[in-house]
Amino acid sequence: MPLPKYQTWFYSFIVTYCGLSVLPAILNYSSFLGCGVPGINASYGASAVLIYGANESPLAQPYALILCHFLSALSGVCITKLFSLMPNEAQFHSLCWLAASLSSAMTIMLMQVTETTHPRQVRQLCSQPRVTDTVWEMSWYYLPIVVLSSTWILAVAPVVNYI
Repeated sequence: MPLPKYQTWFYSFIVTYCGLSVLPAILNYSSFLGCGVPGINASYGASAVLIYGANESPLAQPYALILCHFLSALSGVCITKLFSLMPNEAQFHSLCWLAASLSSAMTIMLMQVTETTHPRQVRQLCSQPRVTDTVWEMSWYYLPIVVLSSTWILAVAPVVNYI
């Protein structure tokens, strides 16, 4: 027998609050802080809608969440690294919009190839390596942080749901 709607809403609120509190709690109060790791970004809040509020959806599957966050970050870092080879920094900055669009398109293609569509985070994670200086300085270190962050927000759901 399904839960009444008000109970579902309450549990969604609790699990979302707990899940999105885990990232800043870990990333802002640990050794990650010294590396300039951002506490949270909008893509995780958007993913929370799927994994905590619509967890029956095929788009909310764990492998899709983790793999697509990783693919988005990977294409963002790779394309930004490629564009950073421009002859001067002014050209690089003038074309950052193109790098973000290209990495978003590449991520969507990779999600289709791997059949792991998780639509909420693509633009944010793809453009973050170019837009955010701290992420730009993190370079390849950004990739394991994205995988860890995705795993942490995913791990909260069953823990809170079974309490």
